Amino acid sequence: MLSELYGVTGWEFDFRGHKLAGDWQAALGVTVRVHHLTWTSMAGEAKRDYPASIGYQSPWYKEYPLIENYFSRLNTVLSRGKAVVKIGVIHPIESYWLYWGNKEQTQGLRDEMDERFKKLTEWLLFGLIDFDFISESLWKSQTPDDALLSDEAFSVGKMKYETILVPNCLTLRSSTLERLKVFQKKGGRVVFLGELPRFIDAIPSDEAEVFSESCEKIHFAKENVLNVLQKERLLDVHDQSGMRTANLIYQLREEKDREWLFFAHCNAMPNPDLPKREDLVIEINGIYEPVRYDAMTGECCESVYFHKEGKTVIRQTVYDHDSLLYSLKPAAEEKEDEKTEAAEKEYEELELESYLDAELAEPNVLVLDLAEVKVEEEPWQKEEEILRLDNKLRERFGYPKREEAFPQPWVMAEKDKESHLIQLRFKIFSDIEAEKTALALEEVKNTRLFLNGEEISTKADGYYVDRSIAKVPLPRLHRGEKYPDHTGKI
Repeated sequence: MLSELYGVTGWEFDFRGHKLAGDWQAALGVTVRVHHLTWTSMAGEAKRDYPASIGYQSPWYKEYPLIENYFSRLNTVLSRGKAVVKIGVIHPIESYWLYWGNKEQTQGLRDEMDERFKKLTEWLLFGLIDFDFISESLWKSQTPDDALLSDEAFSVGKMKYETILVPNCLTLRSSTLERLKVFQKKGGRVVFLGELPRFIDAIPSDEAEVFSESCEKIHFAKENVLNVLQKERLLDVHDQSGMRTANLIYQLREEKDREWLFFAHCNAMPNPDLPKREDLVIEINGIYEPVRYDAMTGECCESVYFHKEGKTVIRQTVYDHDSLLYSLKPAAEEKEDEKTEAAEKEYEELELESYLDAELAEPNVLVLDLAEVKVEEEPWQKEEEILRLDNKLRERFGYPKREEAFPQPWVMAEKDKESHLIQLRFKIFSDIEAEKTALALEEVKNTRLFLNGEEISTKADGYYVDRSIAKVPLPRLHRGEKYPDHTGKI
């Protein structure tokens, strides 16, 4: 499965966020990652796009293999064999379509249906009961008509479910109802959740309601759902208080000689700088010898585990952004619980020196975002924020505005416009004598620069952050106020 990710995450989104956002998608089956984005240039409006560029404009981009190598290792596992899933859920989208109409009459109903759909998805995922949605439009091809007449086990594509859940569906296709009946006849369990279907192929019918009398029916409530599906549960995870964790999702896969189990955290960290420790007890149906694979380093680690009542029980400490990957091979013999008195320390004391050396990774930056403006021979206007000033000038001279009002180039009409000489004057104050200073700016070739009224060279010496932002050396800055002027045409 392919997914584009990291859009709209912002420049402050760090590696922990990249891992966490990728982890939950990996647990849900995403093995091909499409990154958003790498810049060609950050000139003009492009610099206000987000998230941060995974390219030379970001100081960390050469370290990014730490994240990509992790997901590469992980995806070699999550693309093997096939997922172990015992539950199918009829996707209720076609019932939603029944109420697709004007907002005044249908919006409330659609919002309610959407909220119930979201709740069911979260109840199952966070309740650690994996499932697949079954698309009614695809099911007829995944379980062809001739398969309904065969003596083979009922399958949906390559999957063989033990239970199919019908959640708050107001209408079903006749082909769906036919397959549910055959599924039940071949030993499968059908559970109707919430409202019963009142329509077949969007036509009023009691056929589904009659069929439901031979099936299980439950009210729409979290505990009802988790309890009725308990026999299909493959594993469970509890925290140190004995409560089932509500912050993990998983994927279990099987291949010839083993199974693979991956856990991912699915909620954002409350405070990324104060990670929370969790002491987990993981129970897996079956007698296995678990080995933890550290996909971040590529190393294999021993697991603390034992067997009890036909289950493999693993003790594992994790923090908010951790994930877990286990290889599960059948164990030759059962292992008893080996309790130890020495518990892992929750913290470690470090003595820091009173004075620590530090150095800057790049020069200090003063953002020049307030300027006075002069148009042609007009008098200087009062100081204004540079982005507001830009839009005022564009509006005055008939140019497209910046920021979110900026249109795509292919919708802009080609027409000649007059050029205008614009002068910007900034004010800076320095407490010290400053050497080796520079001014970073775009369009340096079309600009004249002045410092306290004296013109200075515009010859660039490298760039700042992006190649479109030239770095022009400045003369020595003396203490006090300075007035760099920027003159150019628009």
